[in-house]
Amino acid sequence: MRLNNIEEYINKTSKVINSLKNHSKKIINASKLIDTAQKNNKTIYVCGNGGSDSEAEHFVTELLCTYDNKKRKPISAISLNSSASSISAWSNDFQYDTFLKRSIQAHCKKDDVLFILTTSGGSKNSKQSLNVVNAAKEAKKRKVKVVVLTGKKGGEVLKYSNLSIHIKSDKTSHIQESQLIILHLICEFLEK
Repeated sequence: MRLNNIEEYINKTSKVINSLKNHSKKIINASKLIDTAQKNNKTIYVCGNGGSDSEAEHFVTELLCTYDNKKRKPISAISLNSSASSISAWSNDFQYDTFLKRSIQAHCKKDDVLFILTTSGGSKNSKQSLNVVNAAKEAKKRKVKVVVLTGKKGGEVLKYSNLSIHIKSDKTSHIQESQLIILHLICEFLEK
């Protein structure tokens, strides 16, 4: 990698991140969903695949522990991907595509909030990220509020969202960097 490559990458990702300003109202509304859920003793659930799953875990940590304000009360938040034993058991005996749906059936109640982090949004045709599509569909059926952070073409998961932020990029790393900034902005809102 050369200096030009580094500068080019930073310029491209900065352009995508800068475009998040266009989603300011949606970021505030997503924050308000969490705030309202917390006030009504509801739970925030978060899920994703791969790097998005890692960001989901990071977000849960920020909500449950603290982000910046050490005196803030904890927010009830759970990552649906955190039980490796359950994921492997279900995937072995049934199929991975339905594990998150199963988790939602076990945990989610009306007016809980589900955050889905995905770089593609899922596609039945390519069979990509069907687990998050199935999760969104089940959550919607159960009257859970579904917030989707997605990229690329948006994907099928958008059909089932109450609120979506579509990051206009085809590069996975730029989408993930943008998602992390959105999650941190939500934390900023919740701690003010």
